[in-house]
Amino acid sequence: MQDSITFDPVDFTAKLVRIPSCDPPGGELAVAQVVAQQLTALGIECELDEFQPGRTNVIGRVRGTGTKRPMVFSAHLDTVPVGDQEWDFPPFAGTVKEGQLQGRGSSDMKSAVATFIAAADRLNYADELGLDRDIVYQMLSGGAGQSRMSDLRMPLMISGAYDPPTASLKMFEKDLSIIGNDIAEKGVQTPLFDACQVLYGAAFAELPEGLDTAAIFEIYRNGRKD
Repeated sequence: MQDSITFDPVDFTAKLVRIPSCDPPGGELAVAQVVAQQLTALGIECELDEFQPGRTNVIGRVRGTGTKRPMVFSAHLDTVPVGDQEWDFPPFAGTVKEGQLQGRGSSDMKSAVATFIAAADRLNYADELGLDRDIVYQMLSGGAGQSRMSDLRMPLMISGAYDPPTASLKMFEKDLSIIGNDIAEKGVQTPLFDACQVLYGAAFAELPEGLDTAAIFEIYRNGRKD
């Protein structure tokens, strides 16, 4: 067991912000390596998964007793592009000014990556108490559709077999995106995310207990009136 907790999530977020990982074009290998190095330095089990050249996931794990199902914390390592707008500071500055960390990805979502690592550090520090479940940290390169998560969920959506479940989230971003793309084709004027939330909520209410939430879109399509 480590003697003390020294990891500073603010400093680490700044470090990640200084490493560009815009998507497009992708290429999160450098930031993934820094995350993996930090996890290893904290004594946390981790592995790198380069599923495409330069596109890399990081999987970290704090092992428990195994008496309960694992808990998963998931974040993405990529950011949106810098864009053409003028910046008041360098987009990859990673500096703190007036109590705010500045730079692309500081809020979405490299700060969450650092927060998850801080939580892992504290859980690892308290490991001798005996966690009753594994804590798994997924630092993904891009969204779920570009990661190993799609390997798990797409076969369910293709086969229509959702038992046993691999996910039971009440709100899943990629499912919302699928519904949003579908209703956009109908010329819906309501802001898509608001419309998606309503439709997703209605479909979720019809989800039989014990099924994976990948079934949500099928329920939505079956109940949709063109």
